[in-house]
Amino acid sequence: MNVEIIRKIRKMAAPFYLVFCFLSYFLLDFILRRTNISYSLLNLYDKIPLFFVLGWCFLLCGIICILPGMIKKIFMGITAGIYSILTIVHGAYINVFDKFFSFSDLSLAGEGIEFLDISYIHIRKIIVACVIISLLLMALGIWLVPGREKNTEKKRRIPKILAGLLIMATGLAGIFYSEHQFSDDNDAMAWDAATNVSLIYEEFIDTPKCLLMSGLYQYTFRDFCKSFNLTEHIEQEEVWKELDEYFANLEYEHNSNEKTGIFQEKYLILIQLENIDQWMLTEENMPNLYALREESIDFVNHYSPAFATGKTFNTEFIVNTGWIPRSTGDSTYIYTKNSYPYSLANLFRNAGYSANSFHGASGTIYNRETAHAIFGYEAYYSYIEMDMDDYTMDSQMTNGFDLMIEEEPFFDFIITYSGHGPFSEETSAAQAHLDEVREYAEITDATYLAGLAQAKETDVFVGNRIQKLEDSGLLADTVLIFYSDHYSYSTIDEELLYELKGTSDSNLLQNTPFFIWSQDAEAEKITKVTNTADILPTLANLFGLDLDYKYCFGYDAFDPEYTGWVVFSDLSWYDGTIYWKPAENEEESDYVKEMSAMINQKINISWDVLDTDYFSYLYD
Repeated sequence: MNVEIIRKIRKMAAPFYLVFCFLSYFLLDFILRRTNISYSLLNLYDKIPLFFVLGWCFLLCGIICILPGMIKKIFMGITAGIYSILTIVHGAYINVFDKFFSFSDLSLAGEGIEFLDISYIHIRKIIVACVIISLLLMALGIWLVPGREKNTEKKRRIPKILAGLLIMATGLAGIFYSEHQFSDDNDAMAWDAATNVSLIYEEFIDTPKCLLMSGLYQYTFRDFCKSFNLTEHIEQEEVWKELDEYFANLEYEHNSNEKTGIFQEKYLILIQLENIDQWMLTEENMPNLYALREESIDFVNHYSPAFATGKTFNTEFIVNTGWIPRSTGDSTYIYTKNSYPYSLANLFRNAGYSANSFHGASGTIYNRETAHAIFGYEAYYSYIEMDMDDYTMDSQMTNGFDLMIEEEPFFDFIITYSGHGPFSEETSAAQAHLDEVREYAEITDATYLAGLAQAKETDVFVGNRIQKLEDSGLLADTVLIFYSDHYSYSTIDEELLYELKGTSDSNLLQNTPFFIWSQDAEAEKITKVTNTADILPTLANLFGLDLDYKYCFGYDAFDPEYTGWVVFSDLSWYDGTIYWKPAENEEESDYVKEMSAMINQKINISWDVLDTDYFSYLYD
């Protein structure tokens, strides 16, 4: 085509460059919400998300209209690139973590980046296609931006600025209109925080629902501000007073029971099993751990709900502190700067125990060395201190056995590693045990077999630990407690996982092992529903530790007044009989309303305690 003709076409189409910008922005939001609409409480064309996205598209286009030539093009390119990346990240994130990305997740990115594997990443092709189309639309818009005409530039700048301001004002009006739709009066439905759009938007408690009700751009803006505390400064004194009143009026009191103090003065080894799911823990595959479980106090309806994105550290944090973290917000603060006087390590140290933590990975992952010191541990021992040649091989942690029993009485917190995903025949743990696994496994799926093999390596460590304790004459005086950090998500085929776990619900997949072994404790099956937050108060009861139980999110599992329940990150809950999920449009019983109100209150109390560093104030 003749260059002159192209120039004329470009000049004729130039006034429409903002249209292509608008379409580029709009398409990113539309495809992200359209492909994930099943998570939403509002329909795709509801006025709230629609006015939010239209408002932001107008606002961005108004800014573009005002900016001068080259800066205009740079702004267009940068914003298109940033939001395209976010759309791709959100599209992949939701498939791995069942939530959208939050900037607060960056505080837990160390381990995620270090162990990122392509097998975790799944993104719908339609999202990729629409992102490409969006970038092409923006590229076309950049190409059509009118060139500078020296003789008329000054005369044309004022109308452009006025037009840009008008477009921006239109956009802001749309955003404020949607903001106004969220009622300030939430009391009527306060019991139902999982379906109350006003509460969800205000508290920012569920990333899928928040993004889908506010759109990509409003969600990004609010998430960035909340994650880095740019717009919200908590009125700490006011919140502290509210917390004081809550705890002062709390009716729950811990009841002593038949298990109170049964392990007093015994040593404790608490083992967090990395990625060890129910389907792995069989007599053939993990004979040592299976035998211990058969002789244990076994919590068969235990759940490890994931709130923070880093599922391993999420569980690690809850077990050690007794509190539930937010899924969004400034998580770096609560992990590294808060005070936790009732943490497990501090409770045991107050009782005269030494308290140390052990894990194959470096202390920089999840900033563990710093976090564990905040939790009250005297030292964090990695593969270096334990003299391990391969930090992924749990059996080599036996090399650090002397460190674990150096002081008596001792409380050792151990995190295994070999079960860490992805499941692959290339891992050291899988290569060590694959031949043996193939002899008895009935399923031939490669990732499934690798998963069994990696779990077997953890079982070798357990066997070694039992033998070492026996040889040292410490076994009779030592309690071994095992729990899993999370179910084996994003590691084997999803349909196979649902089949192995006997459920089709992503929340109920989070049923994981938790059992307590001692030579002189009778084996029993506890059918009451328990969750990660119950571990700390349950251990405090068993070991007779000096805990004020009202300062825990969870409960002592042996307290007869505690009926047992678990709450999941979307605020669904399960009590062993009723599994309540948001937006099922059924008439709710008084019991369901009371349970939902109680759980909603406890969740918000937990977040307020962590957000305001309540215990620093309480014991200052």
